[in-house]
Amino acid sequence: MKHYINPTIDFVFKILFGSLENIDLLLDFLNRTLQPANPIETIQILNPYNEREFETDKLSIVDVRVVDEKGYNYQVEVQIGSPHFLHKRIMYMWSRQYQSQMTKGVKFAALRPVVSIWILTEDVMLDSLLYHHHIQAVDEYTGKLFTDQMSIHLLELDKWHEPDKLQTSDYWPFFFKDAKNWKQLPKKLDTPKMRQAMKVLKQISDKQAEYYRYQAREDYLRLQESLMDDLEQERVKSKQKSVRFEQERIKFEQERVESKQEKARLVAIIREAGIDPNK
Repeated sequence: MKHYINPTIDFVFKILFGSLENIDLLLDFLNRTLQPANPIETIQILNPYNEREFETDKLSIVDVRVVDEKGYNYQVEVQIGSPHFLHKRIMYMWSRQYQSQMTKGVKFAALRPVVSIWILTEDVMLDSLLYHHHIQAVDEYTGKLFTDQMSIHLLELDKWHEPDKLQTSDYWPFFFKDAKNWKQLPKKLDTPKMRQAMKVLKQISDKQAEYYRYQAREDYLRLQESLMDDLEQERVKSKQKSVRFEQERIKFEQERVESKQEKARLVAIIREAGIDPNK
């Protein structure tokens, strides 16, 4: 393997999980991550990988959407960085896939659950040390599940640290967090599926055209991340200016009121002295 390859770059992620030839990798990821009572047996990719998505170097929707043998829907996405609107985007992406089931003639009873899995390079659940969060619609007072239709999983890679004994659910977080530093697969992950995933990285690394495409995406996303940081800083500065303006406005209003009160007090004193204040 000639070069290090980061699997969280959208171009690489879509080849790993969005291409038909690697569909068994995505199936392995779903079963290891979700740990369902009855393993998912078959899946169909609804938006297969297409090279033309990346040829124009424009940001594109890079989620992978699949449906299993029971009609359950799954959306998997990798998110580099943590924009302030990410929580809303997660909910929007989930709701869009859920409502997309409502084609003409479909009844509400036919709707199937949508499971959304986000691989995050930066933390969003700042008050927790856990790296895997499972979010559902739960009644605040009874703790009971309202519906099984919504299921959102967040995998925060920065919080994942290699334990003494790897659990099967840890394999893919380990891969997505650390594979950018590998030129060969660690022995701890020596399974057929992980070897296949590493083979994909090797192919991108060793094929010149593929590696150039990878570099272009990496450079572009790095630029976009920098621009997003700049925009966020400007947003913060703008908010600070608005706060300062509001503080100055309140101060001015207070001074105006105090001045009016002082004027009224002086008028009262003048009148008490028997002097007409209008003269």
